[in-house]
This record gives sequence, C-alpha cells and structure tokens, in this order.
Amino acid sequence: MGILEKLHKLEKSEKLLIAIAVLADGEKSAPILALDKEKGAKHSELVKELLEVQEEIRLPLLGSIVRQNM
Repeated sequence: MGILEKLHKLEKSEKLLIAIAVLADGEKSAPILALDKEKGAKHSELVKELLEVQEEIRLPLLGSIVRQNM
C-alpha cells in the first residue's frame, strides 16, 4: 500500500498531526511522534515514508492535507 493510501485511511486529526509535524520538524518528527503509546509506531513509520518522498512533492502534499483537514 502506498503512502497516499495510508494517509487517506487515517482520521482527520491524525492526518493533521502528521502533516504539521513533518512540516514543522522534518526528520525530528518521527522520534517525537513515536513517543505516543497508542499510535506512535504507526505515525512514526508514516513520517519515515513521507520523508522518502521528494521535497518538491512532499511539501505541497502536506500543505494540501492541512488545508483539507482544518
């Protein structure tokens, strides 16, 4: 399953959390999100996958996620 499909399956609040975390902290967001006992591992893995996407694609994608889920 691709990153877009994984993001699409998340709740609105999870999408926002991940998008804002990556936009604000980049690579540092994965270990920070991993601290969540409930969904940390899942969110951290999604962040790592997002960081593999080219920046020219990732940044507009995350911006769109934030706008669509506010």
